[in-house]
Amino acid sequence: MKFVSALVMFIFIIASNCYAENSGTNDIDALNKACLKSMRMEARACKCMAQKANEKLTPVGFAYIVASLSLDNAKAAETWNKLNDDERMKVSLFMVDGPMECMKAMGGN
Repeated sequence: MKFVSALVMFIFIIASNCYAENSGTNDIDALNKACLKSMRMEARACKCMAQKANEKLTPVGFAYIVASLSLDNAKAAETWNKLNDDERMKVSLFMVDGPMECMKAMGGN
């Protein structure tokens, strides 16, 4: 019984950390505005991008996307340097796949 209790506690701690990593700290409105300005996508697609970034990226990865789309090179470099290799890969893939996923979700080509 102690093993089961310890296992449940371990799973809870891991799940809590994963949730905290991607919750509530991202400025979705800032990403949406930066997307509208620099990506020249429809408002619905930018809103989709912001929501997907909030779900898929760490707060630092999210901040990098905002800085990059806002053309804030100093902030983009600062946040990029804080990302580990896995986060950099996720950010890079997000910038390739995110727009297409959102355009497809809107019924685009």
